[in-house]
Amino acid sequence: AHGLGPWGRRFESCFPDFIYLNFESLSLARAYFFDKMVKESQIREYETMKKRNLSDRIETYIKKLLQSASQIDIRRQDLAQRFDCVPSQINYVIKTRFTVERGYHVESKRGGGGYIRIERLYMDHQLQCQQLIALLPSALSYEEARKIVAVLIDHQMITKKNGDLLLCTMTPKVLENSMNEKNIRAKMLHQYIERLQYERSSDGGRK
Repeated sequence: AHGLGPWGRRFESCFPDFIYLNFESLSLARAYFFDKMVKESQIREYETMKKRNLSDRIETYIKKLLQSASQIDIRRQDLAQRFDCVPSQINYVIKTRFTVERGYHVESKRGGGGYIRIERLYMDHQLQCQQLIALLPSALSYEEARKIVAVLIDHQMITKKNGDLLLCTMTPKVLENSMNEKNIRAKMLHQYIERLQYERSSDGGRK
């Protein structure tokens, strides 16, 4: 303190605690905040995974109901109670996983306790191929391709084994993360569905 001069002593008097803060304290503080950030990140990741797993369980349950009936009426509140979630989670699953593109027709009935009618559409396989080809964009991410392959499997247009093999050829690693990766993936899927359409029409729609 004696060698600081008048300006140094004035600065020291204004911030006495910071002057004597050593490196060990700074390291401890840095470690504390880093640990806190990591824990918060892990909590967010856990909540995201929990929500995703919940959506999968709700989707699986509804599909099981549709296995025994082509049309079902469900109530949001009943499903929300069954899965211990808010009704908006049920809405999210139905809106994103039971679309026309995936072969479902959904009708919301405002009266009678908020019932939702879900109907599974049974269309000709050749028509399904044509519709999928028309909906395919010129570029596809791997996640988008995975969803389209899931539609093919869900509608029994291909087996799960063939679907998994198809997806193996479309991974970013296989396509080497090239600049045209998404375009190549879209073309691959387009050609596959076109071939599937041809095979379906030539064998009379047999599996």
